[in-house]
Amino acid sequence: MAGFWVIGNWKMNGRLQTGKELASQLLAVAAQCADRVRVAVAPAALHLHAVGSVLDNSAIQLAAQMASAHEDGAYTGQCSAAMLADLGVRMVLVGHSECRTELAQDDAVLRAQMQRIHEQGMTVVLCLGESLASYEAGQTLAVIERQMTVLHDWVDWSRLMIAYEPVWSIGTGKVASPEHIAAVHDHIHQRLRELGDAEAAVVVLYGGSVKPALMPQLLALSGVNGVLVGGASLDAEQFGQICMVVAEQALTD
Repeated sequence: MAGFWVIGNWKMNGRLQTGKELASQLLAVAAQCADRVRVAVAPAALHLHAVGSVLDNSAIQLAAQMASAHEDGAYTGQCSAAMLADLGVRMVLVGHSECRTELAQDDAVLRAQMQRIHEQGMTVVLCLGESLASYEAGQTLAVIERQMTVLHDWVDWSRLMIAYEPVWSIGTGKVASPEHIAAVHDHIHQRLRELGDAEAAVVVLYGGSVKPALMPQLLALSGVNGVLVGGASLDAEQFGQICMVVAEQALTD
């Protein structure tokens, strides 16, 4: 799992045809840098099959935005991890701020989701991040520390990625300072070291209004192994530029 990664989170955007077209446009870019950077995209659940068909046997992995905490059963509107695996999904986002707040997902739910995803042989992409109020109160590291408690019983570090996304920067155009990002990533890596063999296996990404122009600055920071991209992942040109910058950085490391 270690290495440089670029993951695109399409969120609740696009239509079936535009999703397929976007996936097709990304194939050439991913093929150019497949030996230096790993790429994944997470379309809406309804589009996973169609987008996955376009990406089949390509350098781009298929990701999902969420999995149910339940195995199967009477859970209207939800998708189980087994259903996602059937579609060729390789990784699933867990704990994104929009799910924590809009869907009130707490640690118990996140732990259950992680277990279901792991049972199906997929990778968990655990999202961490503080609110604006916590950031302004100087509580960022305390929030990250608490959110990482869901990892206390985790053992398969090869199937875990972490994405730090300050909530106050998601979709706002605001970007945390390099010093802030570095401090948070250093803290995450420190906690992973304390958990045993985790640090060597776990990729730690940065997310939050990621744009091509910011990439050199982000990748120059220690502990940043790639990015989780939101809005820019819906634009093939911007997402392709991000992938190429990450690939160039990989050559120098």
